[in-house]
Amino acid sequence: MGICTSENHNRDEGQEDQRTRPEPKPFQPAFEDERHVQVAASAVPKTKPITKKKTVKKKRKIRTQNYEVAQQSHGIIGLFKNLDTGSTRHLSKNDVILFLKACRGQKRTGADSDAKETKRADDIFREADTDNDGLLSLDEFRSWMRSNKQEIYDDHRLESLNKTVIELKKRGELYSDTYVSIEEIWDKFKDENPSENGEECIEENLADLLKHIDLDPEGIQSFGFAWKLEQQAFGPLSRPDFIEPLKKQGVQSLDDLVLWAKKLKIEIKDKQTYQKLYNWLFTYMKEPGKKTLAKDLGMSVWDITLAPIFKYHALWMEYMEERYEKETIKKDLWECLFQFACETENLEKYDRDGAWWPVDIDNFVEYVKNRTDR
Repeated sequence: MGICTSENHNRDEGQEDQRTRPEPKPFQPAFEDERHVQVAASAVPKTKPITKKKTVKKKRKIRTQNYEVAQQSHGIIGLFKNLDTGSTRHLSKNDVILFLKACRGQKRTGADSDAKETKRADDIFREADTDNDGLLSLDEFRSWMRSNKQEIYDDHRLESLNKTVIELKKRGELYSDTYVSIEEIWDKFKDENPSENGEECIEENLADLLKHIDLDPEGIQSFGFAWKLEQQAFGPLSRPDFIEPLKKQGVQSLDDLVLWAKKLKIEIKDKQTYQKLYNWLFTYMKEPGKKTLAKDLGMSVWDITLAPIFKYHALWMEYMEERYEKETIKKDLWECLFQFACETENLEKYDRDGAWWPVDIDNFVEYVKNRTDR
């Protein structure tokens, strides 16, 4: 029978003090690694949670900023966009001169350098402008860059060129000393005397301007010039009607205007474009407020527009002189005559009842047949 004495009690306490007790471990969450701890910490609610709307707006802003940076600084595409000062998705000769300026940096300065850059730009166009439209597309510019990669086609060089182009544009050093602005062209060709309402205009000198950009002042190209400028009525050309439409189409200089005129000549060779121009001429040539076009004026326009495409143009003009008794021409006849001119190769096969034509066209066919019989 064990009796607990004070001696035994003290011995037991001493033995207990000599035992090694495990030290308490600091509390750790039951996760395997720090990644889980971070996830858990992120799951703790914040005092001011970001709303979904603000988050989306912030992400959208970041994406927009990143896109703008990519546009300005990344590779050939970014360089091309920075050089495209007219936002036409093509490079003009002046844009290429800007590119050469960026390549030059501070190596050369002065008029001699500008002359060399202009000559070099001509050489680049002869080499790179494969479709001969007077402009460089992105593909043409990229191909030319790759063919000259031993000089400039590397990421570091492209980034440097992009920064230089942006800096030149900020300083306004876009063009060479030979650059002629669209405003200077206006000042050169404007009439000495203002129009009836006192505004500066181009009317007497219009033929000289058209010749200067290689357009025929007496043919369809002169009408095409007014059409592309979106003129509303025949008459003097005012300064805003000249400069504003051209700038909207990316024309900033004489070189741009020459290329614009070259593209116009190609464009109006297309049948559908030619028809749009022809139909527009009715509104352009008639007196404002009138619904019809004066006969004499309409015939003079037909001499220019229909003569190249209408097999029976001479007979039609003869019919208008001898049989057409009205003093004006309606829009319906004007537009239908173009379609008739394009579709009719042989009047013998003309079916009066097979297609609906204005009465004057029916009368014209009958007039020609009677004239042939005689």
